[in-house]
Amino acid sequence: MDFFRQLAPKLREVWETFPHFLREGPGFYLLAAVVAFLTWFAVFGRAPRSGGKLSARLAKVDLKELVRQGNFLEAGRHYEARGKSGKALELYRKGKHRAEEAALLLELGKTEQAKKVARDAGLHALYGELCKKSGELEAAAIAFERAGQVYPAAQCYEQAGQPLRAARCYLAAHLESRAVAILGKLESEEAAALLEDAVRSSLRRMPGSALSLELAGAVRRAAQLFLAAGKAERAYKLAVDAGDLEVAVPIARDHLPPTEDGAILAARAGAHLAAAEIWKKLGRGREEAQQRAEHHLRQGQRLEAAKYLEAAEEYGPAAELWASTGDLRRAADLYTRSGELGLAADLFARVGDEASRRALLTRIQARSLATLDDNEPTSRFDQTDESPLPAANAAAAANTAPILAAGRYRMEQELGRGGMGVVYQAEDTVLHRAVAYKVLPPHLFGNQVHPEQLLIEARAAARLSHPNIVQVFDAGRDENGFFVVMELVRGKPLDRMLQERPLTLKGVVVIGQQICAALGHAHERRLVHRDLKPSNLLWSDADKRIKLTDFGLARVLEDSRNHVHTQAAGTPSYMSPEQIRGEPVDPRSDIYAFGCVLFELLCRRPLFGGGARSIHQHLNEKPQDPRDLRKDCPPQLAELILRCLEKDASQRPQTTAELSKALQEVAARL
Repeated sequence: MDFFRQLAPKLREVWETFPHFLREGPGFYLLAAVVAFLTWFAVFGRAPRSGGKLSARLAKVDLKELVRQGNFLEAGRHYEARGKSGKALELYRKGKHRAEEAALLLELGKTEQAKKVARDAGLHALYGELCKKSGELEAAAIAFERAGQVYPAAQCYEQAGQPLRAARCYLAAHLESRAVAILGKLESEEAAALLEDAVRSSLRRMPGSALSLELAGAVRRAAQLFLAAGKAERAYKLAVDAGDLEVAVPIARDHLPPTEDGAILAARAGAHLAAAEIWKKLGRGREEAQQRAEHHLRQGQRLEAAKYLEAAEEYGPAAELWASTGDLRRAADLYTRSGELGLAADLFARVGDEASRRALLTRIQARSLATLDDNEPTSRFDQTDESPLPAANAAAAANTAPILAAGRYRMEQELGRGGMGVVYQAEDTVLHRAVAYKVLPPHLFGNQVHPEQLLIEARAAARLSHPNIVQVFDAGRDENGFFVVMELVRGKPLDRMLQERPLTLKGVVVIGQQICAALGHAHERRLVHRDLKPSNLLWSDADKRIKLTDFGLARVLEDSRNHVHTQAAGTPSYMSPEQIRGEPVDPRSDIYAFGCVLFELLCRRPLFGGGARSIHQHLNEKPQDPRDLRKDCPPQLAELILRCLEKDASQRPQTTAELSKALQEVAARL
């Protein structure tokens, strides 16, 4: 009351300020009407939710007409905009507009009613969100899964304690690592099946790529679970498909019936004793002995390896091992049984058995006469010219290529020719397979090389069985001259590839690793290539890998030329200093050539030039740092190449295993 007593005088003062005509008669009534209108507009004339422009538009809409036309959605939206939620809900229900009804109920705070509407209407994503907010995780996960939202479904299943369902959804979202982390803790066949799905999904999406550490662990865990469930075949197949031979081999040996494929796989994995056990179960004594010999060779146990090789009728390799142990007589006997009569004769001479030596020399002479009889055209073997075949002679040779060579090889087409001979694509009419048939020009040998010597080296090369080495199938001498039959590789030599395009750093390292693997396989079997160069490295289009060729040929050429030359066989641009000086070579000479090849792959130019000047450079000049020519070359790769190119063999990497480790470290940094 005191407030109104104080306010009254002030109102009176304001009233008296109005003009006289507004305080009396019609003017007073006009003022009252204006005040009343303004008050009504302030209370009722403003749209509660949508702003002035929308209010003006809504004011023009005839809502009854919209309802009469059956446009319940538009009418409901207008009522909702005007704040008449009840009427809007009624129209949404009448028009079966469930999404709008659920959204409005949620806005009004009626969550349970909104959930019911979303569930009944099949609004799975909305229902999932509402269930998640209310803590109903399993219901939310099911709803999200039905809506195709597998990632939130997986999260809800995981929080709800449903690991298998969570893992399945993570797999559907291509999150294999999350799925594996969950499944690795479970003990069931169903978990193993999901782990298998994770591995195979990754293999399908990234064929040829190495599995991550998590997925590699998934292979092993799945194999354990499958074995526990009695599903050994499934465990074995998964391990093989994933390339985990360490897992596959014990399964094949201990849990599956013996098979040839299992034995071959064990040998490929380096598990030679396991392979031997499988061959033993199959009753294949020779193969068993071969695998046991390989195991003892890897252990450095030459005597035991020699015994098993002899049992396997691998007389030539067994003879080499017996000779290395000092039992020269036994080695000579085995060389005789293997047909390597020249080596046997040399060993009989060393042990003082002159009678056996003379008998073998007689056999060698008889064999030589049988090969070079009067009916054989010998004029081609009288050539001593060391230059490549003249163009005219090459063309003539192409036109007169033998239709059937060595009694079994049908010539199909010429693949290439040069100073090292002519290569044909041929068909082996006995085994019905395509091969590469290389005819070696006689000027490379003169009259110094006996066919027996070529055969000895060919047999040594034929023992090499590696994905990165061209397999030698056959060798000998026929009416066309010396020949070597090899695996047919469809692709290009590296020197031609380098002319067409540069290699990436990763490409250089990958090719280097494959060359290193090929050399390592040969060096383990005491074979040195002696002529490693880009033209002897073929890129196989079929296998997508490098294949090293011409093993053993450099040795034959070196032995033949040493009769008349002081320079050893090889290509000057890639020869090690000790090879140039005519000193004995060992695997470190191949490592020097490997450095030359890696330099050329990286820089697209040889380390040194060709001819006599390159010989001087290899002996005396310091190699150029590859970083001077290729700025993106990693320091570790440049240092490795320079180590390989040391003049002193003792300063180079001593083994291909050391090389391989260094290349792996470089690859990990790229």
